[in-house]
Amino acid sequence: MKKKDKIFLGKNYIFIFGLPGSGTTIISKQISKNIDSSLWLEPYFIWREKINNKTFDNFKEPEFTEKVIINIRNNFYKFYNKSKKKFLIEKEPRNILNFLIVKKIFPLSKFIFIKKKETRKNLKTIKRKTKVRVKKTLIQDLNDIIKKLNEQKFLIFKIKLILYEIKNFDRLKQYFIKYFTNRKVEWGLKINHTNRALILNDYRKFNIVLDLINQKLKHLDKKDYIVVNLEDFAKKYNQEIKRIYKFLGIKKFNKRKILFNKNRILK
Repeated sequence: MKKKDKIFLGKNYIFIFGLPGSGTTIISKQISKNIDSSLWLEPYFIWREKINNKTFDNFKEPEFTEKVIINIRNNFYKFYNKSKKKFLIEKEPRNILNFLIVKKIFPLSKFIFIKKKETRKNLKTIKRKTKVRVKKTLIQDLNDIIKKLNEQKFLIFKIKLILYEIKNFDRLKQYFIKYFTNRKVEWGLKINHTNRALILNDYRKFNIVLDLINQKLKHLDKKDYIVVNLEDFAKKYNQEIKRIYKFLGIKKFNKRKILFNKNRILK
């Protein structure tokens, strides 16, 4: 198989999965700084661009036709090619229940699952972040939108994001609800569970999602993924980072400055 074909199928692609608030951003940024890689944060519009389901965060496999799959592969290859880096690291928390579909699209890719040891702490973080987002001012929200746009790095993907939101009103919908209606804003993971909408906002629902994740993990080859606890990553950084790179097959990496606040994670 040619190198381009391997890349097209996910060779050198690293996907970071985890529930919102589990530490995916912290770890993905730290890993990216240590190796020759480009980090793609939350390209949700690429995954949803050609499918009908744009309401829920758990996709249906039949929607991923050959046409849809080729479109996703082409976009990832464009990003990879433009970055001129050896690895592409992607982090999209809304895909936490879609990793089997991601594996179907990119069979040569590697997965890193991030979790907190105490699920209640994870839920607490989700609730805290939700409250912060609800209380943000219009100026702060506009700054967040600009930040998300800039995270796409390349002009072609910034344009794609803008066009996607204009057409589908995905994330912008919650801002509209916040400022122009009396309805409750629903930030975070939203899934279709037993034909009902489930928002990840209490412990019972949190456990339902965890059970769904664990059921899906049984169908994933253990050689294709690794699980990292956020607390262990903070406490035993050198040991954990070596374990991650051994899994990825990376023998040399830069000992860059630690980006995260250890005490904040462990408190």
